[in-house]
Amino acid sequence: MDRSIFAVRTLKSVFEASRRRVATGSLGAGSLIARVTALPTLAITFCFVLFFLLMVNVDIVRNEGATAAGSGSPLGGDFIAFFNAGRIVADGDGSDLYDWERQVAGQARALGVATVDTVMPFPYPAFVAAPYALLARMPYVWAYVLATLAMFAAAIAAVLLLRPVSPTVRAQPLLVTLGVLASQPLLQVMYGGQTVAFSLLCFAGSYAALRRERDVAAGVWLGLLLYKPQLAVPLLALLLWRGRWRVVAVAGAVGIALGSVGLAIAGPDWPRQMLALVGSTGYTAQERLNGPQMISLMGVAEQIFGAKSLWAYAVAGVLGLGALALLLRVWRHAKPERATFSLQFGLAIVVTLLVSPHALYYEAGLLVLPAIALIDHWRFADTETGGERPTPFQRLTLVVLFLVGHVRFFVPAGAVDLFAVFPIVLGVLLWQALVSGDDATATAPERWALTRSARQAPPGLVVPDRP
Repeated sequence: MDRSIFAVRTLKSVFEASRRRVATGSLGAGSLIARVTALPTLAITFCFVLFFLLMVNVDIVRNEGATAAGSGSPLGGDFIAFFNAGRIVADGDGSDLYDWERQVAGQARALGVATVDTVMPFPYPAFVAAPYALLARMPYVWAYVLATLAMFAAAIAAVLLLRPVSPTVRAQPLLVTLGVLASQPLLQVMYGGQTVAFSLLCFAGSYAALRRERDVAAGVWLGLLLYKPQLAVPLLALLLWRGRWRVVAVAGAVGIALGSVGLAIAGPDWPRQMLALVGSTGYTAQERLNGPQMISLMGVAEQIFGAKSLWAYAVAGVLGLGALALLLRVWRHAKPERATFSLQFGLAIVVTLLVSPHALYYEAGLLVLPAIALIDHWRFADTETGGERPTPFQRLTLVVLFLVGHVRFFVPAGAVDLFAVFPIVLGVLLWQALVSGDDATATAPERWALTRSARQAPPGLVVPDRP
């Protein structure tokens, strides 16, 4: 009898130990994921990715100059559009900023070629050309290098702005910075001449300012984001609905000031000219070429059902209204001091990209901010039994998204871009986190403190401490 009791107790002990090892990710797949996502492994991976692509781009700049392999394809991709706009303004011809023929001829002249294979249009507000006018007197290659360094600096500054309001960034600022810089498509488009890193800086600045109850600063950041109205207007509408009048007023004042800069460099008619360019034949043809790179609901629907298809409008409209309805639901009680605000803000970014009339793959670089919000939530999620946070499944999700982002540039392009999946996946994860039953009324510091005190490990189970 004693041996039987001893055997039962032994089996029970083995079972309990195995359960705890699974919970902590020390057994099976969880153990492998834990090793892959260990801090040293992540740091080495991020550094390798950054170094490899840095060497590739340095080689391109040194050996190929302003055009790739001597063709009409510009170094830096979209940068030629901003550089040429800056040159038009620097030459005192701001009134021609949205002239299609002037843009085509100017881009060929900047690259030193007779014609360009693909025209990169400049459909941005006129004031966006002002900072690029400072670079326009420089050789194209050096202007590109300085603009790229500025985008890297903007991405780093975005992470630093999050440090006071994100426990993950505060605990691992260097690792998070490396992860953000190494993520795709943000890394690719910083080398590709786009301004996504500046958009990320504006979102991060506005979020950090809102969390710290600095409405004026939040308004300034959102006012600067008006250089892409489709990104700023949805968030401003949400803040207006929630009664943050001061934020909206400051953003409006900044927008008026920027519009005045545009008026000074391109004349009072620049808004009409910009809209005329967007509706021109040349711009429309270019947008058709960009169709497979769209990640918004409308863009993806048109790729599946055909451009201007009734089915495309119907499907995108229904899904877009559903996404907006869910966003309004979770923002009903949104307050920056509450722990769930990071998730609500992240979901706003996701829905903004989904319902945007124009969101190409590179805008998915903005999703690093919702990803950081999710990691913050996962690290401090309450649990009855303890266990590793983020869980192995949550870590695996992040690893897959990171890898897919890099694999996307090595697989043949399909009808729908792989990055179109990113906002959907993150939107589902954010929604699940918001409805998971956490205390929505607790402030962020209260939640972090309560979570730490509640995480009492069972015997034999070591739970990593959190800051």
